[in-house]
Amino acid sequence: MIDLYAAYGSNLWHAQMQLRCPGAAVDSAVLLPGWRLTVRNSPWSSPTRRPAARSASGG
Repeated sequence: MIDLYAAYGSNLWHAQMQLRCPGAAVDSAVLLPGWRLTVRNSPWSSPTRRPAARSASGG
């Protein structure tokens, strides 16, 4: 079984993650345009859709 982990913050520092999880390997990097990371009052964070951006003219 393969466990996938999405890193953010200091967990993007590869050397530090090697110390914490020596068997882990970086698979790839992704960008999620139109999404943001939402931190809630729990130990978990989750990606959530961003509201549609509004133009400077308000349209």
